[in-house]
Amino acid sequence: MKNLAEDKTPAWIINGNQFFRGAPTDLSFMIESLQWNHPGEFKNFCDGIKSISAPVVFASGDVHLSEVMQISPETIGYQTYEFTSSSMHSFLGGNPWQNTLRLPEMVATEFNFMVIESKRIEVGSQTGLKIDIQSLGMSKQPYFQNSFEVLR
Repeated sequence: MKNLAEDKTPAWIINGNQFFRGAPTDLSFMIESLQWNHPGEFKNFCDGIKSISAPVVFASGDVHLSEVMQISPETIGYQTYEFTSSSMHSFLGGNPWQNTLRLPEMVATEFNFMVIESKRIEVGSQTGLKIDIQSLGMSKQPYFQNSFEVLR
């Protein structure tokens, strides 16, 4: 947080498990995330992000799926996203669990991985990131793809 507070350059924060949890609390199995497993640290983390001026985007991994979650301004002070990629060799198949943060059609449970391209942008007095993503796998077409902007 100290480094982010000292520099207004847009940043990625990357973790092996997800940061945010949009899954229902009554699932019969554990869906690991900072929010679920460490609620006190998660609150401190979000409060810290709210207090800095650098826009932040999140990247994480999951053995079951790739997905894009939209993080609301109420959570960290501005709208951003968490991009979760599975590894190419992971396979769940079937229907993924519900996630209230997941953007419609932004999920893949087949063998896949995510390719992300991001670049710094300026819009008026705001700085941020333009992010292009694709979820690729054995299909000849991406499972999903989209472009996003995060500004602060």
